[in-house]
Amino acid sequence: MNAVVDAIQTIPFIPPKDERQLSIHLERLTPTEVWPLAESLGFVPELVRVAYGNRVELHAMLWRGKIAETPRDLEARVDALADTLDNDAIRHCWGAVDMTN
Repeated sequence: MNAVVDAIQTIPFIPPKDERQLSIHLERLTPTEVWPLAESLGFVPELVRVAYGNRVELHAMLWRGKIAETPRDLEARVDALADTLDNDAIRHCWGAVDMTN
């Protein structure tokens, strides 16, 4: 079992500069609650570990990428998630944004 857990990609809790991430913390919800809804909204969930300073959390990563490449409908899909899921489980964050350009 440890080999399976170790094979899951670990990502930092703060996205890289100019990137954003949308995920669901799986301590609050089960994958069977998250996956069907996420897929119905056009996401392709990926199981990841989010590393904080002293802990690691399992998340369903729904979207991550460059802020400039954010799908136009992402906010509407986040709202749809929030209408159905525990809002405290939704993690939507941004890395540092370069405001000089």
